[in-house]
Amino acid sequence: MLSLTVDFSFTVTGSANSYSCELFLNNTSKGANSSTQNNTATIITASSISDGTYNWYINCTTGGVTNQSEVRTLTVDTTPPTTSASAIKNDSSTYTFNTWASSSYVNVTLSCSDSGAGCDTIQYCLDTSNTCTPNLTYSVPVQISTEGTSYIRYKANDSVGNDESVKNQTIKIDTTPPTTTDDAPSGWQNSPFNVTLTCSDSGSGCSVTSYRVDGGVWQT
Repeated sequence: MLSLTVDFSFTVTGSANSYSCELFLNNTSKGANSSTQNNTATIITASSISDGTYNWYINCTTGGVTNQSEVRTLTVDTTPPTTSASAIKNDSSTYTFNTWASSSYVNVTLSCSDSGAGCDTIQYCLDTSNTCTPNLTYSVPVQISTEGTSYIRYKANDSVGNDESVKNQTIKIDTTPPTTTDDAPSGWQNSPFNVTLTCSDSGSGCSVTSYRVDGGVWQT
């Protein structure tokens, strides 16, 4: 959140040539001009204005008589919105980002919240290197079906132009079974021998390799 310097413009119309005018925000004095000229646009600058809603008005005095302008409202919002992401797998169960899923796709929902002016647009992009610039307008859940590791990058802005920093989430999909090879010799053998089983997997990686002999019980 930033503090702003704001110019408040007003014009006094009356019978005197000069007035002493004072700016009030939420009934607190924020600046003055002691030589405001009649029928002349005048600016009083107020500094250190933080986010919030303010009622402001001008009091002008001449010859011991003070008149107050109409009260107007100023809303200050310098805080970017916040976008959150959630995801589900193809069976509608919750997907946890940056974990492997044996799902044909993952649907990502983006939600924007803003306590000030309100959210305007969410933008996103998809890639496998986590370097793209969000340039697609979000409207419905984004379906990701890329095998392996991919990224969704996203940000939002609000209705007064505050821009959120780019965020990202990681999606990992693996629907391809691993491959196991062995080094068993071919043909008849006349002595005992060892067989080595080797698993390879380009996705989530091998977990457990099991085997059985002559239809027996599976063993690790």
